[in-house]
Amino acid sequence: MAALYTVQGGKIQTYRSYFEAFRLNVVDNIQIAAIGSGGKSTILSEIAKEYIKANRTVISTTTTHIWKPDRGVFEEDIQKVKEFLKKNPFVIVGNHLDNTEKLSGISLEFLAQLKKTANCILVEADGSRQLPLKVPNEREPVIPPNTELILAVAGISALGKPICEVVHRPELAVTVLHKSITDTVDIVDIALLLNYQKNRSRAIPVLNQVDTETDWEAAYKIAKLLPYCVIRSHF
Repeated sequence: MAALYTVQGGKIQTYRSYFEAFRLNVVDNIQIAAIGSGGKSTILSEIAKEYIKANRTVISTTTTHIWKPDRGVFEEDIQKVKEFLKKNPFVIVGNHLDNTEKLSGISLEFLAQLKKTANCILVEADGSRQLPLKVPNEREPVIPPNTELILAVAGISALGKPICEVVHRPELAVTVLHKSITDTVDIVDIALLLNYQKNRSRAIPVLNQVDTETDWEAAYKIAKLLPYCVIRSHF
């Protein structure tokens, strides 16, 4: 698993798990939502593995769209979810979109039922078209009620590339950043976009795709521009 760091006031602290980094109590039931872009699915998958290792049950779902896996429950049927969890500690739940390989978001009413069924609910609450950065519109992100932890993810791979190539909803990014759509993304831009997400959604900023020494140096500079930030790194 990648290493996790927090940066606050320029001070770096290293953590061995998401439980430690986000101060999660494995005994308590929790609902976690990931927004933004640049690695939401990966981070939620790693959190799921920690809960499973702790002998807890996990449901992964979405309020937008995700790719349909080979196995799971692809309709809003709570009994099927319960039966699945009797044999497996982890299940992906969503509504199958006809003629596609994707699942659409479940209703908030069904999500409330799921929360009573498993120890940990993981929600992809934002679409990003697999780009490293995202600026939400007025209807986004779709964060369900009673979500205890919200993670705003951004991919550092966007650095040095044109806004029009690496940001989902670039027309909104230029308004937030006061830049042209063809300008390149710099360290301040990523910090501004993460702070924008944080302020709109009470989210914890998470920098992802930190794979080299150069990435780490840039990530640390970005994190220092924020009150608090988590860095997920393979370096």
